[in-house]
Amino acid sequence: MAKRHSKTIITGVTRLQAEEAMAAYAAAQAEIDKITAQVELQCIDIRNNAAPDITRLQTQIEEAHAMLEAYATENRETIFAKRRSLELPNGTIGFRTATPKVKAVKGYTLAAALQLMRSFCPRFVRQVDELDRQKLILERDDNDTQTALQKCGLQIVQEETFFVSVPEEKLA
Repeated sequence: MAKRHSKTIITGVTRLQAEEAMAAYAAAQAEIDKITAQVELQCIDIRNNAAPDITRLQTQIEEAHAMLEAYATENRETIFAKRRSLELPNGTIGFRTATPKVKAVKGYTLAAALQLMRSFCPRFVRQVDELDRQKLILERDDNDTQTALQKCGLQIVQEETFFVSVPEEKLA
């Protein structure tokens, strides 16, 4: 379990100390950016060097997969009649049953099916009730909205967070 570090509360900082801290912050950020750029360049070189091998191996995998799938499909009734998988010396092949899903029949769209389900079997149509938070935020200055928020135990809050920004030209 990670140890919790307590945050030291600093008070009485002068303008000169703040400027020195900003200089240290900017220098450290510039060094981090430089190291990160070097790491990225090395990663790009490694990826470029490995790309031909990866492509060759992916092609090999695709060809082997196609051959194994053809074998399994052609022998489905004999080999996979009782079991869903077959153990081979270097691995296992087989068929998995996917999770059931609802799909529209040819000639229907899901929107049309939804309308028909509303008419014939509404118990399968989901009704979602939730707050329209964006609308509340947009209309937060309206008196009716303010009253409704107070009656319902809600409030619109806008918090502030501290930031430090170093111009890009200072980092270079």
